[in-house]
Amino acid sequence: MQCCSTSVTSFAVSHFCKTTCLLLIVSSEMWKSVLKRFMIAQPSVAKMRVYLTEHMAAVAQDNLQGQCTKGHSCKNSSLFILKQLVDEHASANATDRATDDAVGSATA
Repeated sequence: MQCCSTSVTSFAVSHFCKTTCLLLIVSSEMWKSVLKRFMIAQPSVAKMRVYLTEHMAAVAQDNLQGQCTKGHSCKNSSLFILKQLVDEHASANATDRATDDAVGSATA
């Protein structure tokens, strides 16, 4: 696997290229291992990441309602993080809606 040109003369650039190449090889081997041991392909992980990113507030809210209730164990640190995720995504969505409304009224 050739990651960088052999004409690179700068030590820093050469070191960066060698490090990058090594990371690509290790990453490739890691994904082969994950697929072999767990039957999870890299594209599936990418799709799951997109889904979780898009639905983070709903997932966090569901966890708050399901796990952080009387009779279920929920650490204070987990409760704090889940509430923070819900709040962050709620404020981000409010900002997005306000921006969409402003753009919509400007174009109308």
